[in-house]
Amino acid sequence: GESAIFTRKDSVYRKSSIYGKGVSYITIANLAFDDCYYDVIYFEGPGEHIAVIGNTIRNQNAHVPDAPPPAHRAGHAIRLKGFQDAPISHVTITDNLLEGNHTGHPRAYDEALTVMGSVNDVTIARNRVIDNDFIGIDLIGKTKGSLKNIGLPRNVTISDNYVQGNGKRHEWAAGIYVDGADKVTIEGNRVINN
Repeated sequence: GESAIFTRKDSVYRKSSIYGKGVSYITIANLAFDDCYYDVIYFEGPGEHIAVIGNTIRNQNAHVPDAPPPAHRAGHAIRLKGFQDAPISHVTITDNLLEGNHTGHPRAYDEALTVMGSVNDVTIARNRVIDNDFIGIDLIGKTKGSLKNIGLPRNVTISDNYVQGNGKRHEWAAGIYVDGADKVTIEGNRVINN
């Protein structure tokens, strides 16, 4: 009946709190992350059947200097990144709270919840994404230019999320942003004051 709360006291600001590369059948569920750094939860392809369910991520980078690299606020609360030659498939990101996270510095910003590159068959549902520095939920894909090797997220459903007050440090930040993807359904979300 107890809850695990992860915090960070080190000064290695460019290291994720939970990182998995080339892993499958992983579930991160019902944990709390407070004042962690960089990408709090980060999975990189190849992989399949990855679930991030019912977690709370708050105050990311709260004690990291708000300055240019190398000691700067950066990273995503949740990020999955696939590549054309190392895709991720069958992803579930549901029922998480991402609130009050500092995802950038004065010259660059990251999103709270990011699915990037060849990540396929994705469900992003019933998350609460509130008062983060930049974009709330973002799909990022590229097939040209310097990032063409990452490919596109495909077969993605973004539904029934509550997305409010994001973009506190950038007036052009969106609540939900699709920056290159294929076969995406966005429905039933409540998106307010981003």
